Amino acid sequence: MGCGSVQQGPEVDKKCITMDDILSDSKSRVWVDKLPDCFREATQLPYTEEEIAESAAKCNVTAEPAQGREPKLVFQLGAAGTGKSTRMEDCYETMELSKEGLVVADGDLVRESHTGLKTAFGLTKATLLAGMAEAKSPELEEYTKLLAEFNDDHPVGFKDSETWSYNDSGKYKDQFASEALAARKDVVMGVTNLTHFTKKYKSVIDDAIKSGSTIAAMATFVEPEELVNRQVGRGKRKGRLVQSHKEWKDGNLITNAELKQKLSIEALPYLSELVKEHSGTLMLFDNTPNYFKDPSSKQGPFWVQKGASIEITYDGPATVEGMMEHISKTIQKC
Repeated sequence: MGCGSVQQGPEVDKKCITMDDILSDSKSRVWVDKLPDCFREATQLPYTEEEIAESAAKCNVTAEPAQGREPKLVFQLGAAGTGKSTRMEDCYETMELSKEGLVVADGDLVRESHTGLKTAFGLTKATLLAGMAEAKSPELEEYTKLLAEFNDDHPVGFKDSETWSYNDSGKYKDQFASEALAARKDVVMGVTNLTHFTKKYKSVIDDAIKSGSTIAAMATFVEPEELVNRQVGRGKRKGRLVQSHKEWKDGNLITNAELKQKLSIEALPYLSELVKEHSGTLMLFDNTPNYFKDPSSKQGPFWVQKGASIEITYDGPATVEGMMEHISKTIQKC
């Protein structure tokens, strides 16, 4: 899928990065159209008791209940690849949280415990073909020819991964969150858009508030071109392709990143009001700089809200409107 005519602003051409830039680069991973049925069936198996227990441990469900204060329901808002989990560590002190005391209701952690999914995302040429041979797959000859030029240990990715990579992970993520909140534990959940607050997790929020939990949140944003670079890199490393926005039409992954991140940005006025109403904390980060490469480039939050009190580091008014304008001009840039 190539790029159509795309512009950033009225006159400036936008760089074009396409899905083919991922799929055509076979140095780190060779991509084939679909996961063979013999492996796909295993990705759809129900979670076993052992896998559920493993995912519960990864999500830290045995964390102790909050002591000396009300528990906190914390949301991590941002598009995939913006660094929510990494920057959460910069929120612990301000939010009066600890990593050890936090139940992390994360679908990625749940999926890491599913044997079929782990196997599918870890396939190499050798393990793929061996599994197909053992299953007497009718596709074996086709895949053998497709992969003939690659070494046995070369990783294999599948273009249809978005259709089989989730299974029931959301079910257990929500279960862990609900059980932890009922036990008055601090919980963190990842979200990407406004409907997660107003629909998908509305009952979770309502129940948490009724039981006395405080609502807190953090959000990360990245300039779209840099976000795509990170998503492309992650796709090559882990074998998961970039999720596409339903309105993405021009083939440019930067446009897709803009659309996906826009969904998170649109949730900010609601989230700010929610935090204000329930005396919580909201921290917003520009996570564009690669501070792993250059530690001096790391930026603190540009917005810290505690209840109705707001502190900012950008030039502009300390209002939701001012914050939205800042993000639009300096990060989203479209």
